[in-house]
Order: sequence, then C-alpha cells, then structure tokens
Amino acid sequence: VTPGDIFWDDIDQIGSGTCDPFPTGNVSAGDVITNCSGIIILRYIPTSGVIGVYEFD
Repeated sequence: VTPGDIFWDDIDQIGSGTCDPFPTGNVSAGDVITNCSGIIILRYIPTSGVIGVYEFD
C-alpha cells in the first residue's frame, strides 16, 4: 500500500469517542479531523491495522 492508495473511506473510527466528519478523498499529510471528543482509535479497514489512538477532551 502506498500513501496515494489510502482513502478516508478506508478508515474506521473505533473507540468511545467521535470525530465528524472525516475529510474526503485520499489521506494526505496535513489533513485535519475536527469536532472530536473522547478516545478515537483509527483503523485501516483493509488490513484491520490500527493507525493511531488519540484522546480528546
């Protein structure tokens, strides 16, 4: 998988928090997710790999 092959639609939010909405299109450096609260775990759906765990107030 190359960076240009990863789309926001391929990323799932798991955990007790929420972020809404995700950006659209390819995932790129500098993309920003907003309106987040709680604990967010980002998972890459095709491989079930965890991308990151983030905690928001």
